[in-house]
Amino acid sequence: MKNPKRLLAIAAIILLLSMYLVLFVSALGKNEGSAAVFRGMLAMMIAVPVLLYAFLLVARVIRPSKSALIDAVIFAGSAGDAADPAVSGHIASLRLKGYSTYIRPEAGIDEIRSLIREDGLSNARTFVITDTEENAKKARDAGFPSAVYRDIEHLKEQMKAVGIR
Repeated sequence: MKNPKRLLAIAAIILLLSMYLVLFVSALGKNEGSAAVFRGMLAMMIAVPVLLYAFLLVARVIRPSKSALIDAVIFAGSAGDAADPAVSGHIASLRLKGYSTYIRPEAGIDEIRSLIREDGLSNARTFVITDTEENAKKARDAGFPSAVYRDIEHLKEQMKAVGIR
């Protein structure tokens, strides 16, 4: 399988289903051994899901899926940049899980403020990608963390600097 998370989820489902099966079979038994197996399986039916959930919480704390500082990414480049298939392809590839991502060619600071206000976001938690240093400075002056799009590798470095993977 390509996705290890999917493989682990399938293994957990198989484990839980096999525990249900053993629990059911042991419930049908009439001797003391089957009663002990029933009690043990009943305890496992509670303990295993709780432990799996605890592992997921620890994994999320150790390696969070999104930045603790940024909730949204806005590309506010010129219409020419957004129309370029290479640039729009790179920007589309930045649509990261858990982030609100907007592509707004020729959006001004007021339009960006209005957009994030509608979605209940804050300036300090919205990363703005612009096409010129002048526009990036305007965004920073308005309270937005921002970067200038030169090429995708440079942009990825700037995004990594603010905690976006």
